[in-house]
Amino acid sequence: MHKSLQMFATNALLEAMQLLDTAKVKPLGELNKVALAQHPGGTIEITRLDADEKYVYRVDIRDKSGQPWEVDIDAASGEVLNDIQQDARVL
Repeated sequence: MHKSLQMFATNALLEAMQLLDTAKVKPLGELNKVALAQHPGGTIEITRLDADEKYVYRVDIRDKSGQPWEVDIDAASGEVLNDIQQDARVL
């Protein structure tokens, strides 16, 4: 791994650990459960976003029928902020 990429990954991991330790965000596994409760049986991919001084996770889910959804979750409260059906041709 390139040294600057490795340093970025290390810093991101340290930041994530600090956010969990200070209870500013919920564990990723808990946020996965929130997203899958919206679309049971789906497969997911999570991306961190920052919005209005909050930590927000965007979860891309394909439900059981293969339909893609985009679910935004407040990482601190676990509240679903958006649950949007996507065009299957885009993903």
